[in-house]
Amino acid sequence: NIAGIHTVELCEKLGKGGQGHVWKVQDVAREHGEYYVLKHIKIEADNRKENAERIRREARVTADLPHVVRCLGLFELDQDNFALLFPYEPGGDFAAWLKTEGKKTSWPQKKALFLEILRGVQALHDASIEHRDLKPANILIPTHYREPRIIDFGLAKFRHLPSMTQRNEMFGTPDYMAPEMLERGAARVDKRYDVYALGVMLHEMIGGQNPWRRWKVNESNVLQIAHDFLRLAKQHQHLLDLAPVTFAEDPSVLEVIRRSTMFDPDQRMERVDKMIEMLGGNSDWTPPKPRPKWPRRAILFGLLLLSAAGVWRLKRPPLPQVTLEYLKLPDKTPFSNGSALRSFEFYKIRLTSSQDAFLYVIQVDSGGVVG
Repeated sequence: NIAGIHTVELCEKLGKGGQGHVWKVQDVAREHGEYYVLKHIKIEADNRKENAERIRREARVTADLPHVVRCLGLFELDQDNFALLFPYEPGGDFAAWLKTEGKKTSWPQKKALFLEILRGVQALHDASIEHRDLKPANILIPTHYREPRIIDFGLAKFRHLPSMTQRNEMFGTPDYMAPEMLERGAARVDKRYDVYALGVMLHEMIGGQNPWRRWKVNESNVLQIAHDFLRLAKQHQHLLDLAPVTFAEDPSVLEVIRRSTMFDPDQRMERVDKMIEMLGGNSDWTPPKPRPKWPRRAILFGLLLLSAAGVWRLKRPPLPQVTLEYLKLPDKTPFSNGSALRSFEFYKIRLTSSQDAFLYVIQVDSGGVVG
């Protein structure tokens, strides 16, 4: 039983990671089942206890944070297999956005979106959480609005909980991995590690591709590439030394990249809110509002109100006939929430035209129609 859902049907594989798969699923127990995202994780027998606790922490910590996809439920299939359930939001990740929308989006809009990503990470840091695997693939951009969502907290460090990271343990994505992970290990990195990954993403946003993409990383060469990266990091100060880009539209961006990608963490910008401040912190662009869910109903009510007010003068087809019936509701009804029911009246309204008939329930108080 995951969040009250007993059975889900696998509809589409959305992704694959090192420990499992991510699926779009549907609740088949209901007539019009909602869609969800199911993250199936298979842990290795080594460090089974620690890995299982990481998954439980991910489920708990993502419940009430802004800019985070909320975990709806956790199910432990057996000692090695876990399932996390999340709401499904149509859209794609930031990596796909950079390849498509990012190429035709103006800089003010790009900056506004990136500032929202920065605010999301700052909210994590304020909650004493360090993500430690920030990358475009772990940031979702929903279709109907541009507020990004941060996902995948399997490698995160929770400062308010006992550490589970081994002293010499290393993990992350090479394209966004700061040198201190390779030199010191994961147990000794801090929020500046997230700052570095954000700086690499900003470089990618204005440069068109990840600066490390020239190295084709795979399991066979990752150690050699890590060795090469450390050698280059010791010979240069920051990422712009290795991969220069120009951006005349907003000179402050290059300074943000320079300060956030210093290879020496002691010289690097320490806080995400400093990146926000240097980028202006505000933008004139606002996310588009979602479309109304029932535009046809809104149009019909609009026509009805205009007709009643005597302002519908243009020659149009005849308006629907209207019949209104007082609706006496039983004590136990989906509309009722105790005392609130007594302050409203409900009517069943039928709109009939030559071709169609529509039934609605309208909610009325002393000020008019409210729902």
